[in-house]
Amino acid sequence: WEYLNNNVCYIKPFFNFNKYEICIVYANIDNNVSKNWKTQLIFNHDDGHWYFLKSEKSLTTFNDNKGDGGQKKWDDFVKNTLNDPSKAVKLD
Repeated sequence: WEYLNNNVCYIKPFFNFNKYEICIVYANIDNNVSKNWKTQLIFNHDDGHWYFLKSEKSLTTFNDNKGDGGQKKWDDFVKNTLNDPSKAVKLD
């Protein structure tokens, strides 16, 4: 948890647009409004683990713009980012 570096962690939910099929849980150490939708800590509700992202991710990329509630974008993110150790580290 070197990323936290003794800072307060703000855990937040992210709902994409007007649909509530998927809620992404993420955390910030900065409660600054300009950073509200960006994170390096994200919770994978599929496996029950937090992940540290090696580069900051904007949660707005999960917005539903094709009517699927963002599920496909989430599934692709898990497959291509969370399952790739060069992009994300699973925190136990």
